[in-house]
Amino acid sequence: MNRTLLAFLIGLLIGLVLFLYSIVRYSKLKKEFGKSEKRSEEKINEYKKMLSDRMELENESLTKLKKENEEMKAKIDNMRISLEVLAQKPGRKELQRLDVYNRAIERLYVENPGFATVWQVALNKSEEEMRLAFLGSVPLIRRFVKGRSSQGSVDADVTEE
Repeated sequence: MNRTLLAFLIGLLIGLVLFLYSIVRYSKLKKEFGKSEKRSEEKINEYKKMLSDRMELENESLTKLKKENEEMKAKIDNMRISLEVLAQKPGRKELQRLDVYNRAIERLYVENPGFATVWQVALNKSEEEMRLAFLGSVPLIRRFVKGRSSQGSVDADVTEE
């Protein structure tokens, strides 16, 4: 019995030591868990603040982009209107017509090789006629005749274009 009592007391002593060790360990873990929980809450609050700051920045940049977009749309609209106004100014249609004629001539040069010589002859004759019209007796005759008969031809030229 003596041995059994001794074994019982040793077992009881070992159990008490383990129990005390687990209580001390539990209290330390509880303190650490409380600290880590506070740290976690602090981290969560920090992340929330970072997120709200980022959302504010993105909202500001989005607002700025929308404003720039509206300004660009207004500029494009103004440029379109200005282009339409410039296209309607006197002389623009004639310049556009000359550009079309120039492109057509270039196309004919490429597509019809014999056209170049015929065109050059016709161009030289037309230039000579224009030179004579501005320098010689033709302008004097035109001024005299213009007063009587050119009114009908000028009206016809305007209605053709």
